[in-house]
Order: sequence, then C-alpha cells, then structure tokens
Amino acid sequence: MKLIKKLKPVFDEDYEEWNEIVSEINGFIPPLFWYGGAAFDMEPIVSLFNGSFPKDAQRFLSPNIFPVLTDYNSKICEAIKYIYEHFYSENFSIDSLPRDYWFRMQLKRFEILQMIPLTLFDPDELMKIRSNYKGFHSSVTTSVVPDDKWHFVFINAAVEGENISFLYGLIENLVFWKEVVESNNLKIESFCGLRLGGKSGSWDFTHSPSSGKLFNAIRNSKASKPKLWIADECYELRKIWREIEPHDNGFYGQMHFFEAKWDF
Repeated sequence: MKLIKKLKPVFDEDYEEWNEIVSEINGFIPPLFWYGGAAFDMEPIVSLFNGSFPKDAQRFLSPNIFPVLTDYNSKICEAIKYIYEHFYSENFSIDSLPRDYWFRMQLKRFEILQMIPLTLFDPDELMKIRSNYKGFHSSVTTSVVPDDKWHFVFINAAVEGENISFLYGLIENLVFWKEVVESNNLKIESFCGLRLGGKSGSWDFTHSPSSGKLFNAIRNSKASKPKLWIADECYELRKIWREIEPHDNGFYGQMHFFEAKWDF
C-alpha cells in the first residue's frame, strides 16, 4: 500500500485511469515477476502466462503474479515517451522510431493498449539516489534513473492474442532492489535476467555469486528473496543451486531455471 500511494501519474489527465487501477487491486501489490535489463523482450512474460515454464518452476509462482520490467537505457526512456506522445495519432507506427533503436523489433511484436507514466521519487529523493549510485554503464545513460519524472510506466498490451499488464521501471536493477523493493517490503517471487552473457560486465554485475553486486545485495537482504532465478548462462549458478530441467544452451535468451536457496 505504501508504494501504491507514492506512485503518481506524471500527467493530470491520467489520474482517473490510474485511480481505477488502484481501486481494482484495492491498493494491494501482488507478488512480482521481475525481469531486469529487459528492454522490450516479452518472451519470458508470455511464457510465464502461457504455461511454457517447467512445471517444477511454476510451483514457485503465485497465480496472481505481476510482471515488472526494468531497464535504464536512455533510448528506452525516449522511445516510451515518444509512443505515449503519439499514442492516439492515426499515423503512429513503431517504424517511425529511429532505426538505431535496437529494440524496435521487440516493440513490433506486441500492441500497446494503455500507458500511464508514473512518478515515484520526489526531487530530494532523486538527487540522493543519483548521488549514491554512480558508475553504472555510462555509455547508455547519464543516471541510474534517467528521467526526472518518468520513473515507472503502467502498460497494458496485446501480446500473442492475450492482454497482459505490467509495470516498466525506468531504473537500474540494483537501485530498483534497494530503493523500491527493500524500502517498500515488496515480494519478488522470481528474478529473470536474459541476454546478459553477451554484454560486457553484465553477467558479473547481475548473476555472479562471487562478484555480482545485485546478486549479493539480494543475498544479504532481509527482504523476501526470489525463490526462482532465471538466467541465460549458468555455470556459476549450477555450483550453488539446483537447476530445473537443465539443458546445454547458453547466452542470448536461453532460459535456465534455478531453485534459489539463499542459505549458502
């Protein structure tokens, strides 16, 4: 309830729609499926809802689990703003986005039906966060929270014939865990991070039990920890956790499921 009260629409015209959504859920935030560094890859989200996950993995997830995607690349923020601005234009097309946006093909695979930009941090909180978290992939963004007001976006989309709602956080992963999950006592049932094996430093930062800042922040946290961990490279994780339905594929979106036990 604390987080729901803090999230406010960026634009006054969205207040009625947002209040309807808050009313529907009675201010309650369900358990979360978190896809970190997601860009606009909807494959794990579709698999989550169409039963494609291994049955042994599904048992860790609640029926009402809600997806949260996070990514803090400045171009993603620009694209979301552009889509919102031109949402009701008759001539709007994803093809009008700049061609150097590597996620254009991901966006073309689903239809956005509703968008509500949301502010979470006030100016003082934002200044403190930006001061405390530095040195995060400066080549793709100037800040771990790239926009002053657009911190999250509620999105409803048609994906492969199904309507799926999710929250998109324009925020770096570690900051999301520390400043949103921990501080609001949210329940993350599953963490997913794909395509990280091919990005310099991303595997070490995110998944690595030995050097991962995000991994170890979660491990050492008193907050509720994910019981299911999904990665696309698995050598280190296989040493500490049981892999559910193991396979030999690696990198670039191949999902490996682990029963995450944090008492090691």
